[in-house]
Parts: sequence; C-alpha cells; structure tokens
Amino acid sequence: MYAKIFCTIALSGWMLFVFSQSRKDTGIGNPQLLEEVIITAGKKEEKLLSADISVSYLSSKKIQETRTWGLSGLTGVIPNYQYGDIGAGYQQVIALRGISVFSGNPSVATYIDGVNAMNITANGIQLMDVERIEVLRGPQGTLYGRNAMGGVLNIITRQPGNNTSGFAEVSIGNNGLQRYGAGIKTPLLKDRLFVGFSGQLQEKHGYYRNDLSGSKLQGTAADGVRIGDERSFYGNIFLRYLSDKHFDITFNIKGQLDASPFASAYFLTVPDPQTAMDDPFVFRVNRLGKSKRQLLNQSLSFNYHLPRVKISGTTAFQYVGLSYDNIDFIDQSPRDIGFASSFHSRPGDVIPQRIISQEFRVASSGSESRLQWTTGAYLFMQLNDQRTASTYLREAAPLFGIADSLAESYFPRTSVYQADERNTGIAFFGQADYHFSNRLKLTAGLRYDYEKRTGDIVAFSIVKNTGSVYTLPESHKEKAFTALSPKVAVSYEISAQQHIYLSYTRGFRAGGLNMFTTLSGATSYDPEYSDNYELGYKLLSADRKWSVAAAAFYMNWRGLQLYYSPDGVSSVISNLGRVRSIGAELEITALPVRRLQLDMSLGANNARYGNFTLDGQHISGKRTIMAPITTLYLGAQYTVPLARGINASMRGEWRNTGDQYFDITNTIRQPSYSLISIRTGISAENMELMWWVQNLTDQHYIAYATPFSSFSKSTLLGSPRSFGVTITGKF
Repeated sequence: MYAKIFCTIALSGWMLFVFSQSRKDTGIGNPQLLEEVIITAGKKEEKLLSADISVSYLSSKKIQETRTWGLSGLTGVIPNYQYGDIGAGYQQVIALRGISVFSGNPSVATYIDGVNAMNITANGIQLMDVERIEVLRGPQGTLYGRNAMGGVLNIITRQPGNNTSGFAEVSIGNNGLQRYGAGIKTPLLKDRLFVGFSGQLQEKHGYYRNDLSGSKLQGTAADGVRIGDERSFYGNIFLRYLSDKHFDITFNIKGQLDASPFASAYFLTVPDPQTAMDDPFVFRVNRLGKSKRQLLNQSLSFNYHLPRVKISGTTAFQYVGLSYDNIDFIDQSPRDIGFASSFHSRPGDVIPQRIISQEFRVASSGSESRLQWTTGAYLFMQLNDQRTASTYLREAAPLFGIADSLAESYFPRTSVYQADERNTGIAFFGQADYHFSNRLKLTAGLRYDYEKRTGDIVAFSIVKNTGSVYTLPESHKEKAFTALSPKVAVSYEISAQQHIYLSYTRGFRAGGLNMFTTLSGATSYDPEYSDNYELGYKLLSADRKWSVAAAAFYMNWRGLQLYYSPDGVSSVISNLGRVRSIGAELEITALPVRRLQLDMSLGANNARYGNFTLDGQHISGKRTIMAPITTLYLGAQYTVPLARGINASMRGEWRNTGDQYFDITNTIRQPSYSLISIRTGISAENMELMWWVQNLTDQHYIAYATPFSSFSKSTLLGSPRSFGVTITGKF
C-alpha cells in the first residue's frame, strides 16, 4: 500500500512539474481551462471549491469520456468507492469509505433528479443524457437523513430550456451488446413551457454458461446454455413551466424495465471463490429461470423566489416491481432440490413496492447577508409487499428429516412467506452558514427523524397430499425509531483559490423488523450510527490549469446491523458490532501541456471491526467488507487536431483496487487487482465516433461474495473484457 501511495505522490509531483513547464507554451489555439464548478448537493447552489464537504464531480463530458454507463463505472474514479455486482444490472451493493450493506437498507443514498432510491431494488437506473454526477463522501445525515451513512450519489439529468437540442447514440460491442439512445428537448412556448424526451434500449449477453458435464443432466436442454442475458428499456420525460422569473414547476417521469427473459443470473452464484477463479464464468445449475424489474419514478418539483427567501418542494411517487421464477437459488447445483420464486397469488408474480415522499424547503436567498440558512421537512410512506416462495422437490427430503421412502407423500412442498410492510417517517432539518468575515465561515445543522415500521406477516407451507400448513400464524409487528443528525463545520478561505475546512457529521441507517422469527428479543433491530471527523483542503490554480482536493477522515460506526444465528438455525439481524476507520483521499486534475489532461484519484482506508463476537467467532481487528485498503485511478487523454473542427482523441485509464474482504471473518479475500481501459476515436462539433475496450487484459476478480448461510460461500466474478464502438450525433 505504501509503495502505491509513494508512486502516486511522485506522479502527482510530476504532473505539477510538467504543468509548471507548460507556461512556456505560446502556441496558437484555444486555451484549455478547468471549469469553476457549481454543485447543488448541499441543497443549494455553491462553488465546489468552497463546499465544506468532500465532493467528487463528474461533468457530462467526463461521464462520456470515462464511458460511465452505470454506477459500476464510478469505481476508482471516486476515491474509496466500491461497487458489488450481485447478478443483475439493477441489483447492486455500493460502499463508500468502508461503509457497506448488511441489511436491506442502502449504505449510500442515491438521488436521481431529487428522487431517493430508498431500496437497493430501486437503484441501477441507466445513466443516459446525464448533466452531472455529484458524489458526497462521508455521512450526510443532516440534509439527507436515513441511509446516507457512506455518502450520497446525486445524479442530475439534462432538463429542457429555450434552445432546441437533440442527440442519438448507437453502441455495438462483443457479448451481444446493442445500445440505442435518442432524445430531444425543445420549448413549446418560449421562456414559458419546455418539454424533453429521451429513451434508451440496451441488450447484452451474459458471460456465464451452464456446465452440467459429469452430472445426470449432461446433454439436456439446460447444459451449455448462456446465462445472464439482459434487456433494458429506459425512458425519461420532462415538462417544465416558468410563470415568470420568480416561479417554476417541473414534472418528470422516469421508467425502466429490466429483464432476463431466458436464463437469469439473478441470485445465481458459484459455490466458492476458488471454484470461481479456477473455472471462470461457469454455473452448474439445473434450473435457469427468468427475472424482471419494473421501475417508475414520478416527481413534481417547484421553486418560488421571493425577495429574501426561496421556497422549494418535491413530491415523488416511486413504484418498484420485482419478479423472478424458477431460480435455482436453494442449492445452486445440478441436484433438483428446489427453486425460488417471487409470489403473490402464484409463483412468479410481481413483488410490488410503492413509495410516496414529500420534501419542503425554505432557504435564504441573496449573498449580501452574513447568515445563510436552509430549513425544511421531509415525510414518506413506503409500502412493500414482501412475498416469496421456495418450492422443495423430492431430493430435498433429507433437509426435512423425511425418509426417502416417504418423500412422494410430502413433496413437492412450497414454503410461502408473506410480509405486508408499512414504513412511515417524518423529518425536520435545518442548516445555517454564518460568515464571520469574507474568509471564515461556521456551518451548523441538525436533523430530527422519526420512523415507524409495521408488518403483517404469515408463513405457510403447501404440502403434497396435506394442503396448507401454517408455519407462522398471522401476526402483527411494529417498532418506532428516532435519530438526531448534527453537523458542525468551520471553513477558511486561504485565498480565492484555496479553501480548508474541518467538520463533524453524523449519519444513520434506519432500523427494521425481523419479519419471520419468533425468537424472543429478536423481532426488531435499531438504527446504526456513524460519527465522522474530517479535515479537507481544496485548490484551483489561478490560471485554472490544475486542481487538488484532499481529505483525511476518522469514522466511528456503531450498532452495526449484522445477520447472525442466535439459535444455530434461523438468521436474524441485530445490532452487534462497531467499526473504526481512518483514511485519506486525494483528487488531482491537471492540464500540463496543450491538449493533454491528466486525472488522478486516490483513496486509502483502514476500517476494522471492534471487539465483538459473531456466531461464536471473535471479530476484533478484522477488516470490514468491501473496503479495499486503497483505490487508485489514473487517466490520461490527449487530443490531436486533424482539420478545422475535427479532432482525434486517445484516452487510457488504469484502475487499481487494493486488497479487500467480502465476509466479516475475513476468509473470502480478493487480492489487489488492476483494470485497464482505452478509448480512442474522432470527434467533430456534432458527431463522435469512438472505439473502446474495458478490462483490456481480461482480468478475473471477485466482484461480490458472501458466506451463503445455509450451504456454501457464494461468489460472482466481475465483467470480463468488453469492446465495441459508439457513434453519437447531436444537434
């Protein structure tokens, strides 16, 4: 790790040295300058340079140059960011600064045009026609509340305005990749009414295959089948109205349909890491199944400007429908023990989730006052019908202690679990900046959250020749939680180009209910909290040729929500552990010579569990899951003019993910690995043709793994080498 950091610092020094020499360049051409970035992640417009939080910013240009088509593309680009691929493009686990998921609540809050993806199944939206991505690192509980423990992803897509514009994009690549996108934005009434449409269709083949050689199913229809094909359709509609310069209102609908229509990789895994690496991209299952995710986001937002205050609000409705059927999730082997399905009235039905939310904010406007403030309220209601079914077949008889001679009388046997969850919450928050002088600023904020969870549950089994047998009678559970999330920060403007800050922030992740347990004292679990102390420094050179952002942090994470087995049979979530973490982050962008841009991001993080015991094992000193000891990204792009208005560009990227673990006891390890990507092509004012390769060396690495509680460790590998061409046209 230290050698890597030393090399990075040496490279950074070289970048700055080369830049200092570039001042002698007096050649003819348009000057290359870094933009002065304005962000809105702090619920207000402010300069990135003066924000007292760690923020990584990706412009639409950088999103395109780095080929960031999904949230996995942020790995390495964002320091201490890690993405876990769990089998489908819309199912993912994101960790920042070592804060990762142990329960159904996300550890990083994702907002898309102001709408919060409150569950991991509501994430994974296609990144198309994006204006910018702002990544806030560290707890953001004061302004964002629940599930912003690791940070916040704030994604903003392009909105329509007075100028008519449009685009079309086609990408073709290996593994059956086809990606088609188009959009248009135009005024319907100049200065008053605007509309925008965009859509995208993407198809790609899975890179796993089903190998049943050596089993009794060898040569059957399931043997040799490609697994993991995905088809996705995304649509985005904006309608925006300006009554005058004081009031505007925007209506937005986003929809996405994701499906694995034939052989789904949803929840399928390889038994252990060694098998995964020895025989890459191979499953051995007797059932292939299918899966589908439907996502609909609707929002209505407004801004009303008064002489001294700005009033804003966002009303949102979100629907997430998840379905899967005939998935070999129970044993994940050629044995026909059983299969898993979503359920409502029959296997394969959609599991619906509905979320209604309302945020209302009032903020000071104008910059003449020493005191600038924001206050508001947020409320939501989440309805989640969790209904799943596991069907066991004759080969499962030993699992139930049933003699093989009696198996015909008891199987097939379907176990159904139903939980109608209702989650409601309300929060009040406020944050203020007081400027003691033009350079010294104090920020203080506080948020109060109240949340209540209820669940009506029942579990039963449909047994052959017996009928329905209740294994858990109808019952009602409920639990209420509260949380206070303060923030205090002091920032000082060393000069117009340099800024330093010191902050304390708290984040929390919501508590919940263990729906299907009758164990005393295990029916619910409390929120978990983190306290984060951070020292940061930002610099934008006076000639805007290079920028630096650095941060050092210490985190104390308490009340971890961890799965464990109190009786050796059932698994529940409880608040068991704690984590202490210390780390640093560094981002540098430089324009050392004409037409060359260099980017570097470095994250270092030592996050370890405190002194506690899990399932009889002492955990003290173990490293946290999905927390690489380092993340490192190096990017270089060089542009060559070919003719008037026509340029050739070449970009290379190197991403290194340091040593990490995927389980609490630190037995599933992924050593440090590197991924190389290249992108090159020709661009004109309104047209671009680019050829690209991802994972150039075809590196094999573990993308996600977990100790599978009932049978064995489950492992998924990251994407193999992919390549293709993208053509983009704009007007």
